Amino acid sequence: MRPAVLIYNPRAGRWAAARRAERLAAVLGAAGWDAEPQPTAGPGDATRLARRAAADGAEAVFAYGGDGTLREAAAGLVGGRTALGFLPGGTANVMRLELGLPRGAEAAARALGDAVARPWDVGLCNGVPFLMQ
Repeated sequence: MRPAVLIYNPRAGRWAAARRAERLAAVLGAAGWDAEPQPTAGPGDATRLARRAAADGAEAVFAYGGDGTLREAAAGLVGGRTALGFLPGGTANVMRLELGLPRGAEAAARALGDAVARPWDVGLCNGVPFLMQ
């Protein structure tokens, strides 16, 4: 199994996030990922969790939540080699559309389970990373 972390916002979306995160970890597990679910506790926490996952040798970080959770997780990985996958679970999920991911977190997890990582340009505004203009 390939080491990964599944960062999730327990307050995102309309579903019971902790139960959904466990289900998503199982879907990713079927694709060979050992994705450990880790909830965020507040603003900025996804950045800290992603940075720690990369330092601990995770091959990927999967962010389940909204666009804000994804942006925070990306901020923790900027400049490194750890892959980032988005599992949409927020309200708008604009990045889901931009990335061409299927609707729904489980469908996205199945699609990303064996996806090939590729570089993504990240912008900086006053030192804060952003993914879209």
